Parts: sequence; structure tokens; C-alpha cells
Amino acid sequence: MATIDLDDKGLELAASISSEMESLRRRNKGKRWHADITTWAATAEMLALGPIQDFKPSHDVDEECQEEAWAPLAKIREEQGVYISQLAEFGIAVARAREIRGLLKLNSRNREYARITAIEEDDLREQALKAHEELCQLDDAYDTALAAFRLTMQPYWDAEEVGRKIYRDHLHEEARISKLRGNPFRWSHLLRLHAPWR
Repeated sequence: MATIDLDDKGLELAASISSEMESLRRRNKGKRWHADITTWAATAEMLALGPIQDFKPSHDVDEECQEEAWAPLAKIREEQGVYISQLAEFGIAVARAREIRGLLKLNSRNREYARITAIEEDDLREQALKAHEELCQLDDAYDTALAAFRLTMQPYWDAEEVGRKIYRDHLHEEARISKLRGNPFRWSHLLRLHAPWR
């Protein structure tokens, strides 16, 4: 296997990728990535989401900051789970997350509210309405926490996007030069059509 200019980390990554490729081959009935589109797609997904993620370098947004930004989101979802369980006991199925649907921006919680108001027994209806109100307040808290999380993570995401652009520019330039020289090239690279495979 060619390992030109690979340092220890590069060799470790290459070994991890090789191991994952073999696992994917076995998982897909022994079909190799270069001979079967399904295995190829699984391999492409692995290259983006697999071992490379274990080697992601640190950034200005360190892990502690990321965890601090993420923790409120996890806590709110956990709290919502309590009220969702309570409403389920009343026979009301509700979504974990509020959804704003359609051109009219309809709040999915409104349909849940309508079902709750149809509960005949006053005491149960009041309990369900209170739980649903708490759930709606947590929706608002989640939106606020999510905005804060995105603000914290944006520099990190921006840096990643710069790196992606570097490689896409590289592909474009290689395709442009190959076209000028009359060599085979990929139109998708020349036209910067980088549609995701997933």
C-alpha cells in the first residue's frame, strides 16, 4: 500500500479506513466498493462520517465549550420527555419537537391542544392542559438554546466550510486543466456540482 508522506496519524487513519472498508464489504454480501454501487455508497458515507471524525483537530471552540452549548438542549429534551409521558397517560400523543408546517406556518402543538380540550373529565383536562403548556414553554426554551448553540458553533462550522471549499476548488482546477489538455475530466467538478450522495 502506498503511504507517501503519511505521518503516524495518516497511517493510523489509512488503517482504520481499510478496516472499515472490509467491514462494509462483509456487511454487503462480499461485494467490493469498486464493483457495486451499494458498497460504493456505503464507503463514500464512511469516508465522510467514519474514522476521519476520530481525527478531527481541536478548534477555538473546544470540546468543553461545545458540551456547555449542547447541555441545555439535552436537558430541555429530557424535561419535555416527562410531560410527553404524562400526556400519553391521558391518551394524548404529542411530538417531542414543535413543528411549524406549511405556507400558513401552522403550529403542530395547536392540534395537540385541540385534542386535549376535548377530554371530557374536567380534572384530567386541566392536568393535560398544564402539562401541554409546560411543553410549549420548553419549546420556546429549546429554540433559544438552539440559537445559542449555533452561535457558539458557527466559527467551527465556518472553518470546516473553508476546508471543503479548498478541496472543491482543487477539483475544479484539476478538471479545468484536464479539459484544456484534452484529457478525461468530470463535468461535475468543472461545473462545481457537488451534490451529496446521501
